[in-house]
Amino acid sequence: MEWYKKGSDGAKAAKREDKQREKSRDQPHRFWIPPEKTVAITFLDTEFFFFKEHNLHLNGNWRNWETSCLPGNKIFTDKGPKLIEDVVVGDIVLTHKGNYQEVTATHEYPTDKDSVTIQCGKMCVPMRVTHDHKVFYVKQPDTGSGRIERHRKFLDSAELVEGTADGVKAGDYMFVPAPKQTEQDGVITPDEAWLLAQYASDGSKEGGTTKDTGICISVSPHKKNVADKIVRILTEIGYSPRLVEQHNVFRVFCQSPDGAAISKRFKGMCGSRTFEKQLPDEIMFGSLDVVDAALTGLVDGDGYVDEEYSSVSFTSTSFKLAMQCFHLALRLGKAPSWRYIDLRDGVRHPFYTIQWSVGGQQYNSHVVGDGMFVKVKSVDRIPYAGLVYDITVGEDHSFTIEGVAVRNCLADIPDADDCPLCEHTDLSYVSGYSYVAMLSIIDHSEFTSKRGALIKDTKKLIAMKGTVRDKMLKQKERKDGSLVGCTYEVTRYTAKENSTGTDFEFIKRCTPEELKEYAPADCKNADEWIAAYDYEKLFQPKSVEALREIIGIDAPIGAEDKATPPDGEGLKALL
Repeated sequence: MEWYKKGSDGAKAAKREDKQREKSRDQPHRFWIPPEKTVAITFLDTEFFFFKEHNLHLNGNWRNWETSCLPGNKIFTDKGPKLIEDVVVGDIVLTHKGNYQEVTATHEYPTDKDSVTIQCGKMCVPMRVTHDHKVFYVKQPDTGSGRIERHRKFLDSAELVEGTADGVKAGDYMFVPAPKQTEQDGVITPDEAWLLAQYASDGSKEGGTTKDTGICISVSPHKKNVADKIVRILTEIGYSPRLVEQHNVFRVFCQSPDGAAISKRFKGMCGSRTFEKQLPDEIMFGSLDVVDAALTGLVDGDGYVDEEYSSVSFTSTSFKLAMQCFHLALRLGKAPSWRYIDLRDGVRHPFYTIQWSVGGQQYNSHVVGDGMFVKVKSVDRIPYAGLVYDITVGEDHSFTIEGVAVRNCLADIPDADDCPLCEHTDLSYVSGYSYVAMLSIIDHSEFTSKRGALIKDTKKLIAMKGTVRDKMLKQKERKDGSLVGCTYEVTRYTAKENSTGTDFEFIKRCTPEELKEYAPADCKNADEWIAAYDYEKLFQPKSVEALREIIGIDAPIGAEDKATPPDGEGLKALL
């Protein structure tokens, strides 16, 4: 039955087709071949446009440059936590493998995507990312009765998988990496590490804000043994401390032989103001003996041991010092958690508390060799409109948000080498992804539209990867470095082969004037028509929906599923 006999539905369909044709005039079509077909194509450019399939995954798992973090998330760097919007190229961040690696690029985009807030049981502050941001996690196992111990046995051998944030469910486990630092024996002794930790937690410099006359470390009245140990260590390293009891508090003063030098040394390594205190790299990168001594020093200072509940805690107004305590405990096989109290009175700084069980393990967490699994308490999807941020990190391609490991955004690399990420054989969940090469072509195949019009010589995009991409790069070399005007017969033998075809047979090379003859009859400027598409504009960061309109989804690039014949013209034929 003809469309005009179908009533209003047929008329509406015709109008939709007209509207779609009008819309698709400037919209590039993607080239693909049905199985067991041969098609002739002519190349219009020779400069391959490369982008990583990690940035724009064309095989159904859609990604683009806007899979990012919301402002306010803290990224763990080698200098302490830092807001993601403040991270710059050159910063060193902690990756999911426990390495500290350099940030090679930063990204900032507006978006109206939904956000996902993931709250983990051990981490006080939830992380907030766009719903399609890639994260590392382990699905909750179905272990039946005795689930806590069974979960722990399962997590001992569990491998991280990569998925989108909106795929994480309450009960799943996310990963908190422990810093994997090279031990530096002999740089600092355990006693010196313990002393510096004492100063970081309970010490201050003498002389007010303008002068440096020495240091003072305060000790609780029931910790006389701690005060005596401070005096002993200071004496052993060549200083002349004195112990004084003032207002039921022991104070250890050290102002000789050179009070200014002593003050500057401790201030330079650990800071001066309470909310800016820190531990030096000599401790954080030290041996396990040094790490253990430093953690003991923090607890002896501003810590508390609860014998009734078999737990240990450390409290500080310095967020950096608190997070360093968190990582020290994690390196020693503890299962630390952290929380904070913000009085919000405009005067006092927030208090950060790190806590762990004396036995090492706690409910909702499990320590493994290279970090800790933490159980997800809740996942909430919330509408969002505003700026989002992301970073690119070398080698491991990951970083930590509020301590939890996530995948990073991957920047474009303009060459045809295999993707560096894919070369990591242990990252099996990204195997097969690689660079995608885009070129502009003329598709000489013919077909008849629903209205009876003959369609041929259509300008399209061809997307190539893997062996097809490498094959055409070699063809470019054989054609004196240029594919412009080269006509090939392309064959796709089976549905399992690449949808762009696998067999390319050279036919001829066309001149510019011959290429112009392929331009549509209604084309006003044939020179513009035979020019390559503006790829930078075409593939600039945009929404997933817009990218789908450009690329198409039913016949994915490089897919091995059966192709579906085109249905109609314009964008509908592409999809």
